[in-house]
Amino acid sequence: MSDIIALDSGTHAENIMIARQMTLRPRQGAGTVTIEALDTYDSYAFRIAADNVTLENLTLTGVTTVQYGIFLDGADNCTISGNVCSGFHSGIALNDADNNIVSGNTCTYAISEGISLVSSNGNTVSRNTCNSNSYSGLLVNINDEDIGCNDNFFYLNNLTNSTNVYYDERNDYSNTWNSPSELSYVYDGHLYTHLVGNYYSDYSGSDTDGDGIGDTDLPYVPNHGDEDKYPLMGGISTCDTRSW
Repeated sequence: MSDIIALDSGTHAENIMIARQMTLRPRQGAGTVTIEALDTYDSYAFRIAADNVTLENLTLTGVTTVQYGIFLDGADNCTISGNVCSGFHSGIALNDADNNIVSGNTCTYAISEGISLVSSNGNTVSRNTCNSNSYSGLLVNINDEDIGCNDNFFYLNNLTNSTNVYYDERNDYSNTWNSPSELSYVYDGHLYTHLVGNYYSDYSGSDTDGDGIGDTDLPYVPNHGDEDKYPLMGGISTCDTRSW
């Protein structure tokens, strides 16, 4: 049985290591708890080294010398949702971490990437906003043993960065850059049901049928390998994914 730990409102200056199954969230709701990561060697706001951890609705701040906002270190079946990570070297990082859900987070002003996956498989990365990160919004990479990232789903992410996706060209390219099934959404006042991809600030195609999904210059290749055949014309704020 997972412990549920509710944090009191306020700002807490610390680095937190999670080594057992638990759920960690603010007691009073999103935006009420801020974790200021201490600037130490190879540091983090959160390091998760256990399976089945849920971390949600926290605000994490640091300086670019702090390595990670949230670091999943060999952790599987975790849920990271609704968090805000700003000012780290890397906002959210998965290393040898499988079958996790990373959804609804905001990662900004990282000196490297907003969200990174290294040698991690079977993850769902969706509905995240990665803006103004210096190196890339998303990074998909191999490890030192040339083990790549495969069978991951990326969709409904809002990417506005100088480089939106960095994809190591040595990876096997067996990830999916759209939703696993059709979703119902409202765009420009109309209801549609379709597979949906991601929003990329550098996608230059056009939407010829007005459904909010690009129809030209397809497929959009984020960087090197996989393809997004359903790039969004607007960010996730303009493509409402409510189920009907």
